[in-house]
Amino acid sequence: MKEFLDYIQGRGSSSLGYTEIRSIQAGDVRQEYFSERASATKYALARSAGGWDAYYGVLPRLSKQGTADSVTANSQVLWADLDAKDNIGGKQSVLDRLIRYDIPASVIVDSGNGYHAYWKLQEAIPTPRACLIMRGLAKQLGGDHVYDAARILRVPGTSNWKDRDHPKAVRVIRFDTTRDMRAADFEHPEAIGWREVAPRPAPKTTYVPPSDREELPDWLQDLIERGAPQGQRSEAIFKVMVNLGKRGYTDDEIIGIIETNAIGEKVTQMRSGGMRWMRQSLAKSRT
Repeated sequence: MKEFLDYIQGRGSSSLGYTEIRSIQAGDVRQEYFSERASATKYALARSAGGWDAYYGVLPRLSKQGTADSVTANSQVLWADLDAKDNIGGKQSVLDRLIRYDIPASVIVDSGNGYHAYWKLQEAIPTPRACLIMRGLAKQLGGDHVYDAARILRVPGTSNWKDRDHPKAVRVIRFDTTRDMRAADFEHPEAIGWREVAPRPAPKTTYVPPSDREELPDWLQDLIERGAPQGQRSEAIFKVMVNLGKRGYTDDEIIGIIETNAIGEKVTQMRSGGMRWMRQSLAKSRT
């Protein structure tokens, strides 16, 4: 487990921030933060042995919070979550799809009811850019919408307790440390990456691609990345929608930016109703 965390988050301890371990049981949620990986693994194993589902924050936390604005500014890993429960072919067909993917994953974890895949990059890239690439990965692989910066995933070596009578092992089934790849492998126009997710028709207004975030005004970029305090979040999201719309962003691009940055924390907390609220707000912002 420690070797896995060291590979995903980088070797070292306190210099990289905190490893978040989040345990859940019957609606009770506990969050703990560790500067030492050995302590994090010991805690995760103990919680799992007690019947808790154990998760970790994929990106190290710079503070003892599990929010998007607390994660590291850069990421050297991409991830995807493929759930098999609604798949006609079951887990095997999901695994086959993942194995046939053009860019082989560095690590594959059997989560009990599906698979988590990780791609380790040769270089660290800005976290918002990583989130956009993962949005494309989810689209291509038929994965869940788990490309947010503050994402938690199951810890290998623990148990999946969703079925209390029949817990399932969370286990690594591929761990290939030679499979480091470049972010450009996913972004090349001929690749199967994120560019296919949001087609870019010729705009009627000046268009600023999402990857060129530095071209946004400083105040707008800061609002997107830092978010807004409670009581002001709805107004702030609407302000972002209006200003991105003026700059030629499509609805899907605006949604992607909000979902993968601190500005979208309110939407994440709304769970299933978040997307409907966002679409309605987008329509109003266009008006």
